[in-house]
Amino acid sequence: MFSYTRHVSLEFPEGASLPDPHQVLEGVGKHRRHIKLRATKDIAEKQVREYVGAAYAAVGQGHETD
Repeated sequence: MFSYTRHVSLEFPEGASLPDPHQVLEGVGKHRRHIKLRATKDIAEKQVREYVGAAYAAVGQGHETD
């Protein structure tokens, strides 16, 4: 998680391999994806809990995210 002047970026090191059913993951690199949060309401609107859960599940399946 990184904070900037106008947003917070929630980074997923292996985000390119995560499902993105809500089309909120940003980035075009080989691995990393992120979600930009500009307001508290973005946490719910961008389904952050679901994406964190998917990243956690991926670790449990042997995918490295660190």
